[in-house]
Amino acid sequence: MKTDLTETVHHLLGPSTSYSQKMALLDRADEELMAQQADYRELYKHLPQEGRELEDAFHHYTRLLDNFRELLSTQDAPEERVQELLEALKHLKGLQFDFKEKLWASRGPSTHPGLNELLVFLKGKDEDALYAHIKSEGKRVEAQDRILSSQPEFVRETLTSLIDEYYDLLQDIVESMEEGALSEERDDFLERLKLWGDEYSCHDINGLRLKYDSHPTAIPDVNFCLNMRRLYLEEFVSGHLFDHSFESARAELRQVMDWVETDERVSLGDKSQYKKLHQIILERLEDVARAKSLEDLKEVGQACVGVCDEANGWQIRFSKLR
Repeated sequence: MKTDLTETVHHLLGPSTSYSQKMALLDRADEELMAQQADYRELYKHLPQEGRELEDAFHHYTRLLDNFRELLSTQDAPEERVQELLEALKHLKGLQFDFKEKLWASRGPSTHPGLNELLVFLKGKDEDALYAHIKSEGKRVEAQDRILSSQPEFVRETLTSLIDEYYDLLQDIVESMEEGALSEERDDFLERLKLWGDEYSCHDINGLRLKYDSHPTAIPDVNFCLNMRRLYLEEFVSGHLFDHSFESARAELRQVMDWVETDERVSLGDKSQYKKLHQIILERLEDVARAKSLEDLKEVGQACVGVCDEANGWQIRFSKLR
């Protein structure tokens, strides 16, 4: 049976916890950590960059546990070391959550990670797991104010209405399960959820970012802009949404340019070279915004990718100065 790592670490603070009990707790934490790490390693291939970050966090936490065990063998570990474990664990859990959210968003069919996972459970036979996931999704909906606050204002009203609709759908599924009618109504629920997911995904800027900011360049907001132009031409997202992605890309590029221009460690020659490259990228983005067909976008998109790859080489070089 898996233990909760946070609870295990909290027990280390117990004043009545003996040395042998603390060592047993550390052993239990090690076992749970290794089990979690093994589970996630099976998924790293789907999100390599996020997988590397998560693996680093696992290694960091393992080192903290080893250091704590070594310290405990010679003296009473101070409370601040336990707090260090808890803070590192909080960071690890945050990365795990983000990894799973991005993984489920990338799997589709929608940008909504909870819905995509729900569809898998709904197609399966384990109603207990389905019920547990619906309860988890209910908590997500209850936190919608926090979720929506991170979305651009121009999509919030639409998303609020859609999230309310999603909550009603979840309740309908629960009622169907309680009445023993799910087997007859399963296909109808699957269809309704898929249609809801399509509509939600058209407006879910954060979810679209999770799915579309990793490729084809090393500059996330440029990737988002390129992919949103494609989805706009495919009539999946609105012009407002593409405009938002375009301005986000310009802002990200401007932020890097501002740093290059003001940092004294960057030579005047490099500043001049990068400024020219920055201007070319902006021109390629303008070409992307003017693309009227998928064929046009493919041509101008390739040119944009090429210059962004060159810019990434410069950014890697600059990052070594920081």
